Amino acid sequence: RPRWLTAGGAASPPSENLVVRGRSIGDPPRMARIPWESVPAPVRAAIEEVAGARIAAVRPTEGGFSPCFAGRLDLVDGRSVFAKAVSGAQNPQSPTYLRMELAGAGSVPASVPTASLLGTVDRGGWVAGVFAHVDGRLPSLPWQADELTRAFEAVAAGGLTRAPEHLPAAVEQLRLLFDGWRSLVADDEVPKDWASRAQLLVGLEADALACAGGDRLVHLDVRADNLIVTPAGDVVLVDWAYTSRGAGWLDIVLWAPALELEGGGTPEASLAAWPGERPAPEHLLATVAGLAGYFLHRGGLPDPPGIPTLRSFQRAQAVPALAWLDRLLARSG
Repeated sequence: RPRWLTAGGAASPPSENLVVRGRSIGDPPRMARIPWESVPAPVRAAIEEVAGARIAAVRPTEGGFSPCFAGRLDLVDGRSVFAKAVSGAQNPQSPTYLRMELAGAGSVPASVPTASLLGTVDRGGWVAGVFAHVDGRLPSLPWQADELTRAFEAVAAGGLTRAPEHLPAAVEQLRLLFDGWRSLVADDEVPKDWASRAQLLVGLEADALACAGGDRLVHLDVRADNLIVTPAGDVVLVDWAYTSRGAGWLDIVLWAPALELEGGGTPEASLAAWPGERPAPEHLLATVAGLAGYFLHRGGLPDPPGIPTLRSFQRAQAVPALAWLDRLLARSG
């Protein structure tokens, strides 16, 4: 049984694990990002070339799961841009994920509010992206009603937009994730409270892959830290590493456990307020089963190199995800 489960089998991680990308309901642990000075001089020069001016000041961004440098760069001509940079020395997979994000950001249609990609750098094992700077801040947590309404509208814009055909299918992204119950069964680690339903859950998570198909633009990684509130009150969605084609309701369902931790209300309340497409009951049940199994299984794995907050966040999300799954199973009879 995963070590962080109670003896009775219920998911009950300690409160310090309720972390949303470095921000928690209590006292947040902070992700240690590399400083700007750790980015090699040739890469910094290439970033300046993409930006179109020399850098006058650097304002790093804290938090998140990535060890990459991330921050606002103020330029000598008075403009500002936002940049990210990382190498395999920080985490072997981080350059791949940043390349995915840059490819995804360049594919987002203009109808979806996001930060425009200005250019990329890929040299000497380092990957960097330069984006238009979005003046704003992270949402207030717990969520305020007006900001959450704007956030729903911004995220739903993707679900109402036809995705470019070259994007990967969401089902292929989820195929790598929705194997948690199967893995727990194979390792004889299904929590006691769920053991009698284990085979049902394995079947449901497999069914989830048949539900995710569609031609809508899907972010697949929505959380408060990937949303920026502008001074005008608009919300911009960033960090498109998993940009896909899929069902228009996927983002709200996958976001719902984190949204509950962020103080945005229960998944049922979030779906009731969601302005976009909504899933059929059987699709919702299968997808939540896949999501809960993913968080439950991955939350018990060792921390990835250089990313010490990831597993605690997955364990935190497992709590509302499992509770939601239990309610859905009860309603389904």
